[in-house]
Amino acid sequence: GSSRFDPRPIRAGPAALSDFAPPRSHTAAMAISAVAAVAGLGAGLLAARSCGSKGPAGFAERVDKALKKVDALSAEEAKSYIAEKKPLIIDVRDSKDLADGIKGAVNIPLSNLIFAADQDFALPEDVVVNGKVAVAKGTKFTHDALKGSKDRPILVSCGLGGQALVAGEILKDYGFTQVKCVNGGNAAWKNRGGEVCDCMK
Repeated sequence: GSSRFDPRPIRAGPAALSDFAPPRSHTAAMAISAVAAVAGLGAGLLAARSCGSKGPAGFAERVDKALKKVDALSAEEAKSYIAEKKPLIIDVRDSKDLADGIKGAVNIPLSNLIFAADQDFALPEDVVVNGKVAVAKGTKFTHDALKGSKDRPILVSCGLGGQALVAGEILKDYGFTQVKCVNGGNAAWKNRGGEVCDCMK
């Protein structure tokens, strides 16, 4: 079958959604995340193919590419940046790994950021599950913290710094203008006496 993004109505049975993690009480939310991720990824792959571009060959190459776009601050520089600019702090670790985050950070996992940072994308058609509309046409998936001005200062971190740089590049590509990352991530932050908490849990 074709790997091109197809914006026609998406129809799926329970089995198709089972890979996106039960608890059943979260099925609708997970369906929304799954649809948005597939839609955003599909559109991105289509755009990349149409441009004939070759992506990074691995994680290290991707991080190196991101470093050319995103400023990586030392932990001490990050402390000053927080004190002076009061940035939105985003921790892009997976939601199961949230201990010892920078105080004041909001968690937006890297896997979600591709659609959670997109202020423009909206579902082109209803998502229908078992004959019922599960997600309505026009639904947007932008995270509340990333709505509004794209000129707001942003500081991104993660466990060791690599994922934060990749996330920072995504944000820059999406038009956010003041994006910086913590070089060495939360580990470097803690090593320099930065204040941490488990407040994202």
